[in-house]
Amino acid sequence: MEPTSEVWRRWIRNLGIIALLYVVGTAIAFFWAVHQAHVHRHWEQQVEILILQFARKRPPEVPPETWAKCLQWTLMLHGEYGGLSYFPSAAREPLIHDLERHLAEPVTLQTIDAIWDDYVRHAPRANSYLRFRPTTPEMQEGYSTDETIESLLRRLEELERQQ
Repeated sequence: MEPTSEVWRRWIRNLGIIALLYVVGTAIAFFWAVHQAHVHRHWEQQVEILILQFARKRPPEVPPETWAKCLQWTLMLHGEYGGLSYFPSAAREPLIHDLERHLAEPVTLQTIDAIWDDYVRHAPRANSYLRFRPTTPEMQEGYSTDETIESLLRRLEELERQQ
């Protein structure tokens, strides 16, 4: 039969190993979560910059107030559904590519609709937000914004300086 002191020593050693594994596992999980949040925040800012770049590409037939409202509501869509818990990580890069493609093409008011359609395709939970699509007459007449093209451009310049 094993002496009591050996049994205690084995139990303490095993508990020490378990505690060490728990601490190491918790630390790894914490740093992984922090890393994921950092990567997602960088993506969120990149999308915000891409949306704001449309302020420089206002179609001549679209009044500045209308264009500012469209961009502000698009930024609000991203603010509401671009978060880590809403936007699928696998869809991050495809949305970036879609926005870059829209920026490279001729921009019209329908580009805003295409951006919203792309956003909802990549983040289906945002589908309920389509009722706020800024190109509809109801949104253009019923909601106002304090944003102007100039304020959006200042915001873009500030974000570009930070990068």
